[in-house]
Amino acid sequence: MHLLEVAALETPMMLSKSGLHPYEEMLLYCLREFKTRGPKSRAAVLAGDVIALSQRVPVRMLAHGFNKSEAQVARDLIRLDRDLEYGRPT
Repeated sequence: MHLLEVAALETPMMLSKSGLHPYEEMLLYCLREFKTRGPKSRAAVLAGDVIALSQRVPVRMLAHGFNKSEAQVARDLIRLDRDLEYGRPT
């Protein structure tokens, strides 16, 4: 194992003040924004439209900031919405 891999294993995961990972916290922020923004944004989340969500600026910024694809962030948003709707733990 390389020295950097050992150091990465020993360092704790970065958490925000709320105790969530920053990516998860930003997902919650984007989801709240899309649900209150307007009918098209809300419909895209509810319908599970990955393509429509992945074209939104907040999703693209989040994907760039956390080195993920826009489609992956959109799928994570849809999964989070479903989990919160049905009361499943995330």
